[in-house]
Amino acid sequence: FYNSDPQDLYETALHAEEVALLTCEVKGYLLVCTHAPCLSCASKIYFHGIKELWYIYPYKDTKGLEFLNSVGIETKRYE
Repeated sequence: FYNSDPQDLYETALHAEEVALLTCEVKGYLLVCTHAPCLSCASKIYFHGIKELWYIYPYKDTKGLEFLNSVGIETKRYE
């Protein structure tokens, strides 16, 4: 299935946020992550009904946080 291109593995791997959302039975609450989400995960957080996101470390691309803030989801860097 995989060839020697590392991009294949990256594109099929689930991010921690995705795993948390897939295994979570409660919807529409708080999600706590180690890192701020990428844009792809941020859209899944939005569609899952999460109302607030806390994270410890920033992510190199801020588009995920920008998207969440634009749709009214509160984001907070936890220190």
